[in-house]
Amino acid sequence: MRSDKWLERAARRMQMIREEIREYYWNFQVNGDLLELRNVALVADLIIESARRRPESRGLYFNLDHPAHEQRLAKDTVMARGDDPSV
Repeated sequence: MRSDKWLERAARRMQMIREEIREYYWNFQVNGDLLELRNVALVADLIIESARRRPESRGLYFNLDHPAHEQRLAKDTVMARGDDPSV
């Protein structure tokens, strides 16, 4: 189960983790493990952002702050580089 507060907290933590990975990436020798870590962190960030953009509960995704289904949101969540998350 999720809530808006939990998602905000997760987003802040992922931002810190990704910044640490970015700093390590530029200051140390890059290897396969570091690249894999960077990719896993990116996927986690995308999952969190997708959940933040869907203000409802649907299927296996349940948000305590938005328990009802909204028919207008019955579509895939598609994100593209440069999208404004407030829209």
